[in-house]
Amino acid sequence: MNQETSRTYFREAVLVTIFACFPVGAFAIKSALESRTKYKNGDYEGAILASKRAKIFCLLGVSIAGAIYISCLTAIGYLKFFYSPTYLTTNVDCNLISNSNSSTSSKNTKLVNLTSVENHKIEKVGDFKFDIQYLSNKINKKGDRIRIIVLSGNGKEKLASFKYDVNKFQTTQNQPSKDESFTGVAHVYHPNLKAELQYWCLAR
Repeated sequence: MNQETSRTYFREAVLVTIFACFPVGAFAIKSALESRTKYKNGDYEGAILASKRAKIFCLLGVSIAGAIYISCLTAIGYLKFFYSPTYLTTNVDCNLISNSNSSTSSKNTKLVNLTSVENHKIEKVGDFKFDIQYLSNKINKKGDRIRIIVLSGNGKEKLASFKYDVNKFQTTQNQPSKDESFTGVAHVYHPNLKAELQYWCLAR
């Protein structure tokens, strides 16, 4: 830096103070003003040293602001992902087996998948209709539950109705893991057709 082109970094210091990091920017402004004063007094060596300090403080302020900005973006991204409906979705798989005792005896099986997002399904299996709904704690206010209604095949006759707390499904020896919940096996009988529906549900 010569006598004619002395740079104090005052403008950069002001910008850092306003838009980046106030405490570090304040030190940068102080060093920039010191460089300007020493330059006017003919202390060119002192002006250069003060100018370098101002530059270092400016770079430090920008670095700190950048680190804080990136940290905030990372935290926001983390919260959006881990608290998003997709990540917090609970999956419920129900296995259905319908046995008919009519002259044309047959067995029908079906797997029904339900989530806390896609929260209502009605499936026909054999001589039954299986109506399942996921009741979130926002609706139920007693914790997440699934409600199951078993209807006759034409949907006109309710044969059974059940509610299960998703986090308090019946624990049995068949429970696959600690991270899954199991309703146990339920049996529903059709009074007119002598047909039977068996189902069990796993939540994860």
